[in-house]
Amino acid sequence: MTLTPADVRAVAFRATRLRAGYDMDEVDEFLDAVQETVGHLEVDVARYREAESVLMVRCEQLQARIALLEQQDRAASARDRNDQSAALMRGPSEIEGSLAARCEVLQSRVYSLEADLAAATRAANQIAVAGDIASRNTQVLSARTGEVESALAARCEALQARLSLLEAELAAANRAAQDHASRRAAVEELAASQKAAIDLAASSAHAQSERSREVESALTARCEALQSKVQLLEEQLASANGVIEASAAAERTAAERASVELAAAGAQAQAERAREVESALTARCEALQQRIEMLERQVTIVGEPAEVLGAAQTTAAELVRAATEYAAAIRSSAAAAPRDEEP
Repeated sequence: MTLTPADVRAVAFRATRLRAGYDMDEVDEFLDAVQETVGHLEVDVARYREAESVLMVRCEQLQARIALLEQQDRAASARDRNDQSAALMRGPSEIEGSLAARCEVLQSRVYSLEADLAAATRAANQIAVAGDIASRNTQVLSARTGEVESALAARCEALQARLSLLEAELAAANRAAQDHASRRAAVEELAASQKAAIDLAASSAHAQSERSREVESALTARCEALQSKVQLLEEQLASANGVIEASAAAERTAAERASVELAAAGAQAQAERAREVESALTARCEALQQRIEMLERQVTIVGEPAEVLGAAQTTAAELVRAATEYAAAIRSSAAAAPRDEEP
C-alpha cells in the first residue's frame, strides 16, 4: 500500500481498552506501509534523478547544438554576406529567392530547436517538482516515523515501569502467601494439639464418669448393706423395747434391771456404731461430691454433657439423706430406751 502525504498526516490509531497506548498491530502495519512507501519513493527519486541526469545531458547536447547552429548561422551569415556581395553582381530576383529559401530553412530549424528546448525544460521542471515532492514526503515520513518511534519508546518505558511494578507486587503477594501458609500451618498444628488435648480430656472425663458409675454402684451396695443392718438394728431395738416394756410392767428386779441395762448398753453401742457409720458415710459422700464437682468442671471444659455426673450427684445426695435419716432414727430409738427404764 502506497501512502500519500495526506495519509501520513491524517493517520490515527485506535486506543486499546486494557492499557494506555495504541494498538501495536496497527502501529506495526503503519510502519510497514511507511517503510514500503519510503522504498517506493527512493526508487522513484533514483529514477527521477537518472532521468534528470539524462535530461541534463540532453539539455547540454541541445545547448551545444544551439551553439553549433548559432556558429553555423554566423558562418552562414558571413557566407550570405559574401554571397550578397557576390550577388550584387547578379540580379536582385535571384538574391531575394535564395535569401527567402535560406530564411525558411533557418526558421524551421529554430522552431524545432525551440520545441525540443521547451520539452526538455518541462521535463526538467517535472523532475524538479517530483524531486521536491519526494523530498517533502521523505521529510514528513521521517518526522512521522520519529514521532511514532518516540511514542513507542515512551510506551515501552511505561510498560517496563508497569512490568517492574507488577513484578514487585507479585513478589509481595508471594511473600504474603508464604506468610499466610506458615501461619496456617501453625494454626493447624495448634488446632491439632488442642484437639489432642480435648480428646485426652474427653477420654479422661469418660474414665472419670465410668469411675463415678463404679463408685455409685459401690455406694449403692454399701447403702443397701447399711439399710439391711439398720433394719436389723431396728428389729433388735424393737425387741429391746419389748423387753423394756415387759420389764416395766413386771416387778423391777435386780436381774431385770441388769438385763435392761445390758439391753440399753447394747442399744447405746448400736447407736454409737450407727453414728460412726453415719460419719464414715458422710465423709465418703462428701469425697464423692467433691469428685463429682471436679468431673463437672472437666466436662464443662471439654464441652461434653454432664448427665451421668448429675445422676451420680443426685444418687449420692439421696444416699446421704437416707443415711442421715436412718442414723437419726437409731439415735432417737437409743435415746428413748434409757428414759423408759427410769422408775
